Amino acid sequence: MVLNIPPQAADELWHLVETKGFFDWTLLPFAIVQRDNIRARGGSFITKDVHGNEVSTASDPVIPEIFTGMVTERGCFPPSYIERGLPPNDDYYHNGVELVLRPAQDNITMEENLYPYVHGTRCGIWMRWRREAITSRNCCGGKMERFRDLQTRWKEGDLCNELVQNLQSIRQYMRPIDRIVCFGLGSLENDRAFLQHVVAATIRDTLQDPNEKPMRFIAQDPAYCNNCETVLRYMFGITVVEQPEGFLDVERNTFVMAVSPDASISQWTLDKTYRFGGPAALMCDTAPDDGRGEYEEDIKDFSSPHLEKWTNMCDDHGRVFYMVDDEIFEGAKEGLETFGENAIDLYWSCENMIFD
Repeated sequence: MVLNIPPQAADELWHLVETKGFFDWTLLPFAIVQRDNIRARGGSFITKDVHGNEVSTASDPVIPEIFTGMVTERGCFPPSYIERGLPPNDDYYHNGVELVLRPAQDNITMEENLYPYVHGTRCGIWMRWRREAITSRNCCGGKMERFRDLQTRWKEGDLCNELVQNLQSIRQYMRPIDRIVCFGLGSLENDRAFLQHVVAATIRDTLQDPNEKPMRFIAQDPAYCNNCETVLRYMFGITVVEQPEGFLDVERNTFVMAVSPDASISQWTLDKTYRFGGPAALMCDTAPDDGRGEYEEDIKDFSSPHLEKWTNMCDDHGRVFYMVDDEIFEGAKEGLETFGENAIDLYWSCENMIFD
């Protein structure tokens, strides 16, 4: 991670991260409405930066009015394609636009206007073109028999039994949970990703109070194909949402599951929930430091001061258990590579757990 701004300016931005979070989460519902309107009619995206200043794509230094492309029933096409006289075909198809959340590290280390292609610097939420093939992918078709076999073997395995026993032992101490939100568990084209969804369903089934209404069960991953959505709904009752809509359901009574995501899910989870003591639970493999150190270039799941403080509080009060390497490797020997070689931590909040 390279620092491209003066240390004093970086310290001021980190202070904002530590005190109020990097952006106003009340902007998210409005951003989603804008996204849908832009997909239908084009237009500019408006949000606010960390200082509360309004920022718009209309002033983008690279492509003015970047989202006012041709809008057809097949999607949106950037103005540059239209100007070049290119027909709307598979090579130039863009499935509208998408919203992206930015980790604090990206915003803090980038100097204003140093990289014009990342316009909206200091904005926690921004918009970009999403490129996707016209024909819907089907990455997991014809695998239902395989899925059922994996699910059965998981339920009969030692790792499943240990997870259930741990959850049952801590359930009475946990904050009430009314929803589970999964981020970045992967498309169902590989066994590992499918098994991670099976783990999430096991957590739901174990923590569900039979006397309460069913938990909301949500998953977000841009890698899902249409068939993934159907399988997840049919087998587990999971509702798939588009990014970053899963964060609409991240609240004080949410169980968040994020295993090796390609985004800073844990950071955003604590950024959104720190004011009421974090989420009900977080299952992740993020290194819980303050987020200000050096990171390898391929790291995308950054930590933060809020995440470090919350995980330390959980650890100090015995509110964490670890699915250690030996357990994971044992699962792999059984042909059930659930989490790869990552050690997974499960942190949970009690009812009265709040930040100082």
